[in-house]
Amino acid sequence: MSRRSAISTPAPRYFPKTPGSAATRSSSAIELARAECEYMSGATEAAEDRLSILSRRARDRIDLASVVCVQTNLFGMTERYQRTVETCLDYMRQVGIEWSLQATTTKVRREYERLWNQIGDRPIEAFLDLPRMSDLECRATMDVLAGLLGVAYAMNGICSPLRSFT
Repeated sequence: MSRRSAISTPAPRYFPKTPGSAATRSSSAIELARAECEYMSGATEAAEDRLSILSRRARDRIDLASVVCVQTNLFGMTERYQRTVETCLDYMRQVGIEWSLQATTTKVRREYERLWNQIGDRPIEAFLDLPRMSDLECRATMDVLAGLLGVAYAMNGICSPLRSFT
């Protein structure tokens, strides 16, 4: 096999497809990086197809969150903000968080007040002493949320309730 064809050959050809194996995880990471390279070089359709496959093959929520984060970047870069929000909200449903695409201001305000009630009168400095988040699934979910907030700022109206949290 020539060097040129080896470079363009998909990673799964080189790795066995044993679920959960280190080789499978490496193959998925390579495919995810390839999708990022594709969308950054303008091959957005190929990247979207690859990410769609990777999202169906994700072995757990952490893998899925990695794919969703790249999809968020791709859809944001191509100004498909509604698609970005839909993708993020679909992930959130999979982790047990039901959010509406068109949340009412009242519902958002209620959640905002609930959050402040949990914080209470503790100063912000009190949170500095908390241990780092160690649950990898929670950290992955926070990454997805971070991508969603960026899109909320870019959109006119569709996620405006989310803006009140920042």
